[in-house]
This record gives sequence, C-alpha cells and structure tokens, in this order.
Amino acid sequence: MVRLDLNLLPPRKQLFGKQGRGILLAFVFVFLLLVLVYVGLQGVVNSTRVQAAQVQADLAQYGPFEQNLIQLDGLEKQVRSSEAYLQQLLGKLQDWYAVTINLAHNIPNQVALTSITGDANAQVNIKGTAPSALEVSRLYFGLRNATSTASIVVNSISPQLSGSWTFDMTYQAVQGVVP
Repeated sequence: MVRLDLNLLPPRKQLFGKQGRGILLAFVFVFLLLVLVYVGLQGVVNSTRVQAAQVQADLAQYGPFEQNLIQLDGLEKQVRSSEAYLQQLLGKLQDWYAVTINLAHNIPNQVALTSITGDANAQVNIKGTAPSALEVSRLYFGLRNATSTASIVVNSISPQLSGSWTFDMTYQAVQGVVP
C-alpha cells in the first residue's frame, strides 16, 4: 500500500526566512549586548555614588579641621606681620643704655635731674636743678662734647628764689653709639 500524504491546509508561511532569522539573531545579540553594557555601567555608577557618599562623609568629618586650617593660616599671617613690625621697631630702637651711660658720665655731682624722657628718634629731654648756672653749663658742655650726642639745645634756664637754677635741655643722641 502506498501511502499518500496529502495536506489540504495552505502552506505555512514562515514568519522569517533564512535571511530574516539572521537579522533577528543580530537584533537579539545587540539587545543582549546593550543590556550587559547597561548592567555593567550601572554597577560603575553605583560604586561611584558609594565613593562620592564616602567622600562627603569624610568631608563632613574633616570640616572642623578645615576651619582650624583657615584660622591657622590667618594666625600665621598675623605672626608674619607682627614679626615684620617688630623688626621695623628693632631697627629704630635706641640704645638707651648708651644714653644713660652718657648722662652718668657727664652729669656733675651737684646737678639733680627731675625728669628724663626720650622718644623713638633718640631725642632726650632732661629737666633738673643745679646749685649754679656754672653746673648747668658743665652739664651742657659735657653732653655736647660726648661722642654719643648729635646735638643739644637748652630750652630754658632760670634762677629760683632758693638760689638754685632749674633747667630744661633737649639733646639728640646718636643711635647705637656707646660712649
């Protein structure tokens, strides 16, 4: 007996032909590749977010230290400024030891000083009393001839009822000269 296969149904149409299957496989491959890339990039983004959160936490932890550093920088600038100012003052500083030695060497025994003042420019004002005008002139010439005196001026000299003399002198000391 011969068997005959007879199909009364219309031929099936394939959704894709051989060429269509290749295109479909290519689309599926590209889609899977894109999904893998997306998942991989999502992992990188998540790890970057975790690192950023860690950095933010570290910054919050070190915030007070940053404020301290800012304050420290300000203090350091103040110290440098103060040092520069101090150096400037030291450059103008008078050797007051030399001035007092100059006075001690040149003041007569009978002269009594009532006031000694000086300024940063080494200008010294002397007020006092003496038993006579001769003692005042000895003080004047002693200071004038001293190597540590640049100039001297007698501002006033006057006799008192008691017989003594009061005087007021100003002299310019030479800076840094020790007699």
